[in-house]
Amino acid sequence: MLTIVFQFNTNVYAAESPSITEFATVSQLRSFNTDDTDGSVNPAKVYFGNNNQQWWIAGSQSDNSMTLFSTTLLEDGVKFGSDGIVGFMKKDYDPSWNCEYPNGNSITKVNASHYGGSPLRDRLDELQKSFFSSSEQKLMKETTVYTEDTGNSTYYSTADILYLGYCSRFNKDDYITVGKNVYVEENQDLNNGLRVDRNYCGPKTFWLRTSKGTLPGAARTWYGYIGGSSYTSDRAVEQPCGLAPAFELDLSSVIFASAAMPATSDGSMTLSDTNGDGAFTIRYQGNVGNAQISGEKLSVSISGITNDNTYLVVQNSEGAWAKKVSNNDLLFASEISESLASFANCKVWLETTSDRITYANLASWRVGELQ
Repeated sequence: MLTIVFQFNTNVYAAESPSITEFATVSQLRSFNTDDTDGSVNPAKVYFGNNNQQWWIAGSQSDNSMTLFSTTLLEDGVKFGSDGIVGFMKKDYDPSWNCEYPNGNSITKVNASHYGGSPLRDRLDELQKSFFSSSEQKLMKETTVYTEDTGNSTYYSTADILYLGYCSRFNKDDYITVGKNVYVEENQDLNNGLRVDRNYCGPKTFWLRTSKGTLPGAARTWYGYIGGSSYTSDRAVEQPCGLAPAFELDLSSVIFASAAMPATSDGSMTLSDTNGDGAFTIRYQGNVGNAQISGEKLSVSISGITNDNTYLVVQNSEGAWAKKVSNNDLLFASEISESLASFANCKVWLETTSDRITYANLASWRVGELQ
C-alpha cells in the first residue's frame, strides 16, 4: 500500500514598517495639509493642548514649523466688538493694538469690525496662556498675518500666537485660509495663506478676522451645519460666536509623531485614527535614555534612564506595544509582545511624558545606525 501525504506550505507574512498615517517623520508631518485641491487628499491631525485638543495640520510655510487649525471651538459665545458699536458707527484707533500699516499710514478712525482692535485678540491671548501648559506654550510661534481695513481702504498686519482665519468673499468661498499671507496688489486679495477646505472647518460656527466693507458693524463668520451646507456670511459684531483659531507649531525639537498614545502601562497601546476620530501624538527630543538593538534584531539593551516612568515602545504595521524599563535592562522582542519575533521592520524608542509633552529617543542599531 502506498500512502501519499500532501504537505501544504503555510506562508508567514512578517509585519512591515508602520504607514505614514501611523508613524510620521518631521518632513512627513509637514507634507500633510487641508487643501483638497492640490491633487491629493492628505489630511492628518495632532493632539496639542488641554483635554487632548485636536488640530488639523493645515500645512507648512517653513522648514521648522507647521500651521495648525483647531478642529473644535476653543470657546463659544464671544463677541467680536463691544455692545452698542453697531451699524455705521466707528471707533478711535488705538496705537496699543500694535497694528502695522503700509507706508506709515496715519489711522484715526476704524470700523467696529476692525480685527486689530477687537477684544477677540485679547481673549485669544488669554486662551493661549490658560489652555496650554507652560511647556506647550514654548512650542507656539508668533505669526504675522495681514487683514483688510475696510474703513480706510487699506490693510494692516498683526502678530499673535493664536489668531483667526481669513475669508475674502461673502457666501462664495467653500474654504478659509490660515497661516502667513501677503497682499496681492493686482487683485487686492489677502486670501492666499494655507487653504482649509470645507470638510476641515466642520459643523461649527466661528468668527473670521475679515471685515465687511458695506456694513462696518459686521464681521465675517463661518457657518457650519451638520448634514447641511456650510458657507461664509456676516454677523453683527455684538452678537456672540465661537473661536476656532490657528497657530504655528515649532518643529525644531520634534523628532517624529506616532498614532500611539503616550505610554502609561505595559502591553498593547491604543492607535489613533489620525485623519478620523483621533490624532498623532508628537514626540520631542529629550534626555530619556538610550536603547540599542542587537545586530540580530532580537534584543534591545537599555541605559541612561533618568525618569522612573520611562517606557520602551515598539511599533510596526500590526500595532504598538510598551514596556516600562530601567537602567541596564536587556529585553527580547518576545518579552514586549508574543507577536514580536524580532525588531525587524519596527520603530523602537524610549519615551516619557511630562507637562503634556512626550519626550523620546529613537533606538539605534548596535552597529551605530539609526533605525
